[in-house]
Amino acid sequence: PEILIPDEAIEVLGITQTMVENQPTFSDIIDELETILNGRLIVSHNAGFNQKFFIHEYNRNDRTFDHSYVCTQKLNTELYEINPTASLKKTMQQQSIIVSDDFSTLSCAKMTYQLWNKIINDTSNEKFNQTITQLKNIPA
Repeated sequence: PEILIPDEAIEVLGITQTMVENQPTFSDIIDELETILNGRLIVSHNAGFNQKFFIHEYNRNDRTFDHSYVCTQKLNTELYEINPTASLKKTMQQQSIIVSDDFSTLSCAKMTYQLWNKIINDTSNEKFNQTITQLKNIPA
């Protein structure tokens, strides 16, 4: 809410200035976020992009971001031995998961959740745990 959202970001993420007006800042929610993330694994597609955001915002608040994360892009490449792609849409298509035409932030989160569940269901517990350990905290 403190900065103007560029038109390119509005087009890609579906977040508008009106949506963030009068919303709390990262500084306002960081303590609650810490409580939610504590001891949990963060799952995201193209995790390097998201990690840069978190690290920047944590640094702005004189904190250190030290939460574990895993990238579904990396998992998809490792477990299915297919060509890596940065695009969530292409990854979803490779996995025959229905792709939403809406690429808002919420829609991408839902698609990442579907991909995560497919990976869990397609992979033995042993292989899954081994791969998570291997790829944890390695951005795409």
